[in-house]
Amino acid sequence: MIAPLLLVRILFPVTVWFIGTSVSLPLAHSKNDQFQAKLPVKEQPQQPQTKKSDDDHHLPFKTLSEQGLPVEELSYLLDKRQAGEVRQLLNSTPRHQGDEFERKMWLAACLCREQRFEESIEQFEKIKSLKNAPTAVLLMAALAYSEDQQYEKALGILNGIIGKEANWHAYDQRAGCWVGLGNLEAASRDFEKCATLEKGAAVRFLTKAAAMLNKAEKPGQALPLIDKAIKALKGKSNPNVYLVQAESYKKLGRWQDGVISLTEAIKVSKNYSENAKRGGNFLLPICYKERSVCYEKLGNKKLAQADLNELDKLSRAISQEIGD
Repeated sequence: MIAPLLLVRILFPVTVWFIGTSVSLPLAHSKNDQFQAKLPVKEQPQQPQTKKSDDDHHLPFKTLSEQGLPVEELSYLLDKRQAGEVRQLLNSTPRHQGDEFERKMWLAACLCREQRFEESIEQFEKIKSLKNAPTAVLLMAALAYSEDQQYEKALGILNGIIGKEANWHAYDQRAGCWVGLGNLEAASRDFEKCATLEKGAAVRFLTKAAAMLNKAEKPGQALPLIDKAIKALKGKSNPNVYLVQAESYKKLGRWQDGVISLTEAIKVSKNYSENAKRGGNFLLPICYKERSVCYEKLGNKKLAQADLNELDKLSRAISQEIGD
C-alpha cells in the first residue's frame, strides 16, 4: 500500500495548478493547458464524433478571402477543432491563381489543431508572410510556436492580433507565453482581461489570474480577484476558487481564514460535477491535506490529525482504484 502523503505527491506532484509555491504553471492553451493537473483517470472509450446540428449546416458563411477561399467557414471549422473538415473544404473549393500560400496557411493551422506542432511550424516557416493571415490561422501559428517554447515569436503574432481586435483567445494564449517567460504578473493581467471579454468563463479566468499573483508572491493582490470570481459564481460551485483563496490566506499567514476557505472547498468538492468528468473526486485529498496544514499552524493538532486521517482514507481508496 502506498503511503497516503506519498500517494498525494504521486497523484498531484504539483498539487494542482493553483496551489502553493510548488505549483507548476502549465500554459493556458495547450497540451500542458490548460491549467488542469494531469490526473489519473480510467481510460474512457473513444466517443463517436458528434453530428453537426441543422444550425451548423445552415450558418450563413459568406465571407471570402481575396483569393476566393471561404475564410469564415474555415475559421468556424478550425475553432470547432474539425481539422479534417477544413481540409475537405479546401479540397472542394476551386483553386484560383495566387491562392497557394493561403491554402498552405490553413493546412499548417490544421496540423497545429491536431497537436502536430513541429510539423505545423515547419509549414508556417515556408510561408513568406503571415501579415494578412486570418485571425484563426494566426492563433494556431502562435500556439505552435509557444508549444515549441518560441515564446517571443508567439508574442509577436499575438500582439499583432490584440492590436487589431479584443480577442480573448489571443489574451489567453499570450498569458501562457508570459507564464513560460516567468512574467506571472503580466500573465495575471491577461487572464483578467480574458474574464472581461469572455464573461461566460469569468470565474475560470479570474481564478487563473489570482493563482498567478499567488505564485508571484502577491497574495494581497490576488484576494480581490478571488472575491470577483466568487461573485461571478452566481450560485454555482467551483472548489478551485476556494483553494486559490485559501492559498492566498496561507501566504499571508491568515490560517483561520484558510481553514474557512478550505472547509468551503471540501463542501463544494463533494458535489463538483467536474470531478465526474475526471473519473473521481481528486480535489478532496488536496483540500484535506491543505487544511491539515492550516490546523497545524493554528496549534490544533487534533483537527490536523483528523484531516490527515480523512486524507489516508481517500488515498487508500484511490490506491485501490489505480492499483498498488
